Amino acid sequence: KKISRLAIFTSLSSLVYLIIISASKTKLFWYDAQIFPLLALLTALIIHQVFNILKNIPYLQKNLRINILPYLFLIIVFFTPYQKTIKRTYKPQEKVWEKEFYAISHFMKDAVKGKYQIDGFDLVYKGYDVHLDFYVIRLAQKGVHVNIIEDYKSLKPGDQVIVPDASLRDLILKKYTTETISETENGILLLKILEPTAS
Repeated sequence: KKISRLAIFTSLSSLVYLIIISASKTKLFWYDAQIFPLLALLTALIIHQVFNILKNIPYLQKNLRINILPYLFLIIVFFTPYQKTIKRTYKPQEKVWEKEFYAISHFMKDAVKGKYQIDGFDLVYKGYDVHLDFYVIRLAQKGVHVNIIEDYKSLKPGDQVIVPDASLRDLILKKYTTETISETENGILLLKILEPTAS
């Protein structure tokens, strides 16, 4: 009885919430987030009910020593989600549009492992850079000093820079005469600033 009352409450709450956010003029995808716990609870209640029904089938109880049908049901229900989670966790594959974004993180990870010598380099990075702070701190612990700078216009002759993407590369190459130190297979460019270009 308690379970059926909880199921009715959860269903009504979910339905009312969906109606309210569907009727609103502003439709943002994160408005849906509040309903996920209710839908998860409703799904759990349904799975619990089906499990109990399968467990208590009189014919199976009478003819089988161990009724494995409810456990097979659970395996079937949870197999695909677990498989996807394991695949995403242990064998992640980046989408084409993610490759450039994550290239700098992979580069910094390799630098921490010692694959690249970047002591004294400036990493020119525009935007949110907190995900790179971890690598900068790890490198500093190993005695490798890298600074993250946002303003490429503040570079001076002699500076060595890490350029993570094509748009920054174009801006820097327009403003400065440079010498290419190296370029990685995923497009990270290591440059030495020689002098500002005459503009």
